[in-house]
Amino acid sequence: MSLPRPFASCLPAGLPAGMAVAVLLGALAAPGPALGEECRSPLPDTAPEVVFKADIGTVDWHNDKTRDQIRTLRSKSGAKVAAAGPNWQPIGLTLASLLLSVEVRVAATSLKATRRGEPVSSSGYCVRLAAATVKFGVQHLSAYVSREYSSGTCAFDIVREHEGRHVAIYQSAVKRYAPMIKKRLDATARDLRPIRAATPQEGAERLRKALNEDLTRIFEAMSRDMERQNGVLDTPAAYAAERARCPNW
Repeated sequence: MSLPRPFASCLPAGLPAGMAVAVLLGALAAPGPALGEECRSPLPDTAPEVVFKADIGTVDWHNDKTRDQIRTLRSKSGAKVAAAGPNWQPIGLTLASLLLSVEVRVAATSLKATRRGEPVSSSGYCVRLAAATVKFGVQHLSAYVSREYSSGTCAFDIVREHEGRHVAIYQSAVKRYAPMIKKRLDATARDLRPIRAATPQEGAERLRKALNEDLTRIFEAMSRDMERQNGVLDTPAAYAAERARCPNW
């Protein structure tokens, strides 16, 4: 009796997976000193510039790895396979690296402490969000079919079909969640009020974190959704049904 050899799909450990964080400090001092109360004033008439880029990624297919090499890839990725047992042998694998990067540009106005109505020293900066760029989606997507299965064979077709379903889960999730990310980004960027900070850099980082934390909640929900859907494909019953479709493994 042949040993069970389930497929594997994985998401790199440590979600949010592949999250990149970058800060562009475009903190330029506005002409003329500003008083501290300006940071509590109503939002400026001009909303921050928002750029949103979503990418479902393209899959790289591989048919040149042995089972041992695929097992090593899975191990290094930190992926978990629900149906893995002591005799588990990977014959297919899908690896996805997800991306959520937030970059900001701010405008900073020097605040002046006053004495008897006259400015006497710097008292930090009033920092507001001027622009935000968010990149979201699949950064890297690789699918593997063990090289012992040649293209055109029944086993190859079944493994590739299975991994193709995992690929579709990642790409479809990005398509579904991209409008949610964009909607939240627009609203949060519009509602972020200017803040008082010791330096323009500190203010930019605080504003970036506020944006990032808000978007990460949706990003993590998408990651859980992906994990749940992938788990449905990677069960002993699902593997058995797929193996039954080919006479030779």
